[in-house]
Amino acid sequence: LQRDYLLDKERQTFEHIYYGFEQEKVSLDKIDIKILSELSKNCRSSSVEIAEKIGKTYHTVQDRIKILEKKKIIQSHRILIDVSKIGRLYYKALVNFSVVSKDEEKAIFTFCNGKNYIVYLVEVLGGWDLEVEMEVEKEEEVVNFIRELRNKFSEKIIDYSIIKVQKQHKLD
Repeated sequence: LQRDYLLDKERQTFEHIYYGFEQEKVSLDKIDIKILSELSKNCRSSSVEIAEKIGKTYHTVQDRIKILEKKKIIQSHRILIDVSKIGRLYYKALVNFSVVSKDEEKAIFTFCNGKNYIVYLVEVLGGWDLEVEMEVEKEEEVVNFIRELRNKFSEKIIDYSIIKVQKQHKLD
């Protein structure tokens, strides 16, 4: 999901981006791995900068990145924003559902998509079924979101927990 609140606009579409989910195995060579390594350090690195670091031409790097995107190995170029510096609070709502059908799942995602302060939906295995990541102006928005979610999907929600994220750390 995008940070549509930065543009003060409502979100129009919802597109699934799968992280950590492989539909098919793809083999990577050393060049691909070096490119991915450089992009993971700085997703804004240019093809020229990456080429210099890995000893290849920028055309090779550009072509490889396009192939990695086409194969859905590179699914997005994500930045890490210190939301506190732009007057936002970062929360996660952890939600556990009873069994939901595909249509009910789509309804939940569509509902969340309608909130421009929700920046990520993460389906997880383990104690929770869904992580809803929010960057809000006021804590009240989180409370209202949970209230609306519980009212709309009351038969499906087993439990939930809210976490206020104080600080994120990017690991190299």
